[in-house]
Amino acid sequence: MQTVENALWFLLGIIGITAAVMAQLARHLVFPLERLADMVRNGSSEAQPVLLTSEKAWYFEADRLKEAVQEHLNAMAGRMATLSDEAMTDPLTGLCNRRGFNVLADQQSDDLAQCVIAIDIDHFKKINTGTDTKSGTRCW
Repeated sequence: MQTVENALWFLLGIIGITAAVMAQLARHLVFPLERLADMVRNGSSEAQPVLLTSEKAWYFEADRLKEAVQEHLNAMAGRMATLSDEAMTDPLTGLCNRRGFNVLADQQSDDLAQCVIAIDIDHFKKINTGTDTKSGTRCW
């Protein structure tokens, strides 16, 4: 009976040590994925690409996931830049619209005097509305 009891304690010790080693290995495997998830969840869109390149993934799958997230963030940053440009410019002329003008004016120094001259040289209102404002006739 003493031999059975000793064998049982020995097996429980082996099981305990194995469980502790497995828990450490699982923690070591999950750590890069947790860091990646935290960076994506908490980072700003400008800071994320820099933070992701600094994260070391020591196994293939985590490295591939990091690369995929990095590519996605770069693509999203490109799309956001394109949308911002489209929101700030007129699609027909490529010149700044009111929003773009306000951004450019805010970037200029307040020490210098600034002025704006707007001239209607091509009668765009007549073209855009399709009506001659003076005679009331339709223009195409």
